[in-house]
Amino acid sequence: MTQTTTIEIDFDVYKSIETNRNSFTETPNDVLRRLLGIEVKAGLKVVEGGKPYTYQHMQIPHGSEAIMTYNGVDYAARIEDGSWITQDGQRHKSPSGAASALAVTKAGGKTKLDGWGYWRIKKPGSSDYIALMALWNASEKAHKARTGGS
Repeated sequence: MTQTTTIEIDFDVYKSIETNRNSFTETPNDVLRRLLGIEVKAGLKVVEGGKPYTYQHMQIPHGSEAIMTYNGVDYAARIEDGSWITQDGQRHKSPSGAASALAVTKAGGKTKLDGWGYWRIKKPGSSDYIALMALWNASEKAHKARTGGS
């Protein structure tokens, strides 16, 4: 097992690391190794063929990317094997849990957010982000059409 050390970085350095990611699965450590010319070790990658995130009639495919902005700060997550994985590597069961775990108030505190109103989703193979609520509304409309409105 590789030994790790925690370091403090300011937000501008963190933003630069995120900007230099080649893919959503590239870890901050991998980015720094690549930029510093240190051999990139095999890290955790998104497993192909994982299950989608499912809520009632809506599904978001495994490997989808998610972004949100709160108080002028951008945050990221991905759907991996049915869960929301936030940019800090934490696993969450819902978009609200993921949004609340990341968001910081202007005073620097934590807050509870309804993630359904914040996240935008980019499905694998797509180039566009779609509001999570728009996906939900489309899934509900399709479900009602299939079931005759029930």
